[in-house]
Amino acid sequence: MSKILFMAIAVAGIVISSVLPASAQDCGTEETPCQVGELSYRVVLPDAAPTPPAVIYLHGYGATANSAVKISGLAAAFTDRGIAFIAPNGQVDIGNPKALDWGVHDGYRWPRDDLAALEQIKEDAIARFDLNADRILLAGYSRGGSLVWDKACMDHSFAFAYASASGAFWEPMWRRCSGPVHMHHSHGYADRTVPLEGRFVTFGDYDFEQGSVLKSIEILTRTNGCGQMANSVSTEGASWRKKWTECQDGSVTLALGPHGHGRQPGWANAVAEWFLEISNAP
Repeated sequence: MSKILFMAIAVAGIVISSVLPASAQDCGTEETPCQVGELSYRVVLPDAAPTPPAVIYLHGYGATANSAVKISGLAAAFTDRGIAFIAPNGQVDIGNPKALDWGVHDGYRWPRDDLAALEQIKEDAIARFDLNADRILLAGYSRGGSLVWDKACMDHSFAFAYASASGAFWEPMWRRCSGPVHMHHSHGYADRTVPLEGRFVTFGDYDFEQGSVLKSIEILTRTNGCGQMANSVSTEGASWRKKWTECQDGSVTLALGPHGHGRQPGWANAVAEWFLEISNAP
């Protein structure tokens, strides 16, 4: 092979690799999750979306990244709107080695610092899949939702916005947060696993206290400079929505429904639309 032909083939290879879609990456599937040190995560990418925004979704207690991806309509609610879906795996639970949990700020010293782990996953995914670093949504359900609250409070600049379903702060609550955020929180007022008023609970011989959802909301509205009362209240059937949007910075949306512990029907679609609306705003 001549030197000129060899160089031509090499250049062509570089050009082809540079235009391959992000979906051609070799990790993020069920068989081959992406690995960052001891961390792993799944990725579902939108079709033909250069440098897309992304949601990092944190599963609930006992679930996994794979089970999150398999939830009907969850990933699609985001990818159909051009948003990449990233699902990390939690760490082994303190009382059940077969279940995954998250290192929530709940008074227990967890082996893995999950607030730092989120940084690793975000940086790796942005670089690997060419994501829009300025349009990241951190979302989660139940214990994953509680970690969303912790990250929003401790490092408000980690993501553009935050969304939680059925999970808020645990005690001891943060006394102050690092800065204003956009937060969308959904909860069922029939939830007896993570009740709105909070509760005492024991896991693995350790006593914990789930925090009050309304107290959690108050901490963020105070941080955002929103004022105590919501400036918008709406009802639709048995569902109730309160919004704090007239703030010094950021916003808070509280969506309550008659369901128990779970994601509100249509939660993913509502959160995806909310995220696109606020992230596209001037």
